[in-house]
Amino acid sequence: MDTPAVLIPAHLAPMALHFYEHDLFPSQYKHAAFVACRAGALSSDPGYKVMALFAEPDGSNARVADFLTGFRLESDEDTGRSLFSGFFFSRSSNAWGKPVGLTTDEAGHLYLTSDETTQAIFRIEASP
Repeated sequence: MDTPAVLIPAHLAPMALHFYEHDLFPSQYKHAAFVACRAGALSSDPGYKVMALFAEPDGSNARVADFLTGFRLESDEDTGRSLFSGFFFSRSSNAWGKPVGLTTDEAGHLYLTSDETTQAIFRIEASP
Protein backbone atom coordinates (compact mmCIF):
# COMPACT_ATOMS: atom_id res chain seq x y z
CA MET A 1 0.00 0.00 0.00
CA ASP A 2 1.25 3.47 -0.86
CA THR A 3 1.75 6.00 1.91
CA PRO A 4 -0.81 8.83 1.73
CA ALA A 5 0.59 12.10 0.44
CA VAL A 6 -1.28 14.04 3.12
CA LEU A 7 -3.60 13.24 6.02
CA ILE A 8 -6.65 15.10 7.24
CA PRO A 9 -8.01 14.93 10.79
CA ALA A 10 -10.14 11.94 11.74
CA HIS A 11 -13.93 12.23 11.66
CA LEU A 12 -13.96 14.79 8.85
CA ALA A 13 -15.98 13.83 5.80
CA PRO A 14 -14.63 15.26 2.53
CA MET A 15 -17.72 16.02 0.45
CA ALA A 16 -16.14 17.61 -2.64
CA LEU A 17 -12.72 18.09 -4.20
CA HIS A 18 -12.10 20.85 -6.73
CA PHE A 19 -8.81 21.80 -8.41
CA TYR A 20 -8.48 25.55 -8.85
CA GLU A 21 -6.96 26.57 -12.20
CA HIS A 22 -7.60 30.33 -12.27
CA ASP A 23 -5.90 33.53 -11.14
CA LEU A 24 -8.44 35.33 -8.91
CA PHE A 25 -6.82 34.04 -5.71
CA PRO A 26 -3.18 34.55 -4.67
CA SER A 27 -0.72 32.54 -6.77
CA GLN A 28 -0.23 29.76 -4.18
CA TYR A 29 -3.84 28.64 -4.81
CA LYS A 30 -3.38 28.00 -8.52
CA HIS A 31 -3.47 24.20 -8.97
CA ALA A 32 -4.45 23.74 -5.30
CA ALA A 33 -7.28 21.38 -4.47
CA PHE A 34 -10.10 22.79 -2.40
CA VAL A 35 -11.85 20.23 -0.20
CA ALA A 36 -15.35 20.84 1.22
CA CYS A 37 -15.60 19.03 4.57
CA ARG A 38 -18.29 18.16 7.02
CA ALA A 39 -17.74 16.94 10.56
CA GLY A 40 -18.79 13.69 12.11
CA ALA A 41 -20.68 13.57 15.38
CA LEU A 42 -17.59 12.24 17.18
CA SER A 43 -15.27 14.96 15.92
CA SER A 44 -13.47 17.36 18.24
CA ASP A 45 -12.40 19.27 15.12
CA PRO A 46 -14.73 22.17 14.30
CA GLY A 47 -15.38 20.59 10.89
CA TYR A 48 -17.72 22.21 8.41
CA LYS A 49 -14.95 23.95 6.52
CA VAL A 50 -13.08 24.19 3.26
CA MET A 51 -9.46 23.10 3.26
CA ALA A 52 -6.79 23.79 0.65
CA LEU A 53 -4.48 20.97 -0.41
CA PHE A 54 -1.14 22.06 -1.83
CA ALA A 55 1.53 19.89 -3.49
CA GLU A 56 4.32 20.09 -6.02
CA PRO A 57 3.45 18.94 -9.57
CA ASP A 58 4.96 15.51 -8.84
CA GLY A 59 2.84 15.15 -5.68
CA SER A 60 5.69 15.78 -3.26
CA ASN A 61 5.62 18.24 -0.35
CA ALA A 62 1.85 17.80 0.06
CA ARG A 63 0.26 19.80 2.83
CA VAL A 64 -3.23 20.82 3.85
CA ALA A 65 -4.48 24.03 5.49
CA ASP A 66 -7.81 25.46 6.54
CA PHE A 67 -9.09 27.85 3.86
CA LEU A 68 -12.60 28.79 4.98
CA THR A 69 -13.92 28.13 8.48
CA GLY A 70 -16.55 29.52 10.85
CA PHE A 71 -19.59 27.47 9.85
CA ARG A 72 -20.15 26.41 13.46
CA LEU A 73 -21.22 28.75 16.21
CA GLU A 74 -19.20 28.91 19.41
CA SER A 75 -21.92 27.17 21.41
CA ASP A 76 -24.12 24.16 20.77
CA GLU A 77 -27.04 26.15 22.09
CA ASP A 78 -28.81 28.84 20.09
CA THR A 79 -29.45 31.64 22.56
CA GLY A 80 -31.55 33.63 20.12
CA ARG A 81 -28.99 36.45 20.09
CA SER A 82 -27.12 35.28 17.00
CA LEU A 83 -27.40 37.17 13.74
CA PHE A 84 -28.11 33.81 12.11
CA SER A 85 -30.77 32.62 14.60
CA GLY A 86 -33.78 30.96 13.10
CA PHE A 87 -32.90 31.84 9.53
CA PHE A 88 -29.77 29.79 8.91
CA PHE A 89 -30.08 26.87 11.29
CA SER A 90 -32.47 24.94 13.44
CA ARG A 91 -32.22 24.99 17.20
CA SER A 92 -30.88 21.42 17.15
CA SER A 93 -27.76 22.39 15.21
CA ASN A 94 -24.92 24.79 15.85
CA ALA A 95 -23.79 24.87 12.19
CA TRP A 96 -25.12 27.64 9.96
CA GLY A 97 -23.57 26.10 6.86
CA LYS A 98 -22.62 22.57 5.80
CA PRO A 99 -20.24 22.58 2.80
CA VAL A 100 -21.02 19.93 0.20
CA GLY A 101 -19.89 21.16 -3.22
CA LEU A 102 -17.28 23.34 -4.91
CA THR A 103 -16.97 24.70 -8.44
CA THR A 104 -15.67 27.67 -10.40
CA ASP A 105 -17.18 29.69 -13.20
CA GLU A 106 -15.37 30.64 -16.42
CA ALA A 107 -14.00 33.82 -14.82
CA GLY A 108 -12.46 31.85 -11.94
CA HIS A 109 -14.86 32.71 -9.12
CA LEU A 110 -15.05 29.93 -6.53
CA TYR A 111 -18.50 28.80 -5.38
CA LEU A 112 -19.43 26.69 -2.37
CA THR A 113 -22.76 24.95 -1.89
CA SER A 114 -24.26 24.27 1.51
CA ASP A 115 -27.12 21.92 2.22
CA GLU A 116 -29.63 21.19 4.97
CA THR A 117 -29.55 24.38 7.01
CA THR A 118 -28.97 27.06 4.39
CA GLN A 119 -29.46 25.39 1.02
CA ALA A 120 -27.30 28.21 -0.32
CA ILE A 121 -24.57 28.90 -2.85
CA PHE A 122 -21.75 31.14 -1.61
CA ARG A 123 -19.31 32.97 -3.89
CA ILE A 124 -15.89 33.09 -2.25
CA GLU A 125 -13.58 35.97 -3.10
CA ALA A 126 -10.00 36.73 -2.13
CA SER A 127 -9.47 39.60 0.30
CA PRO A 128 -8.02 42.71 -1.33
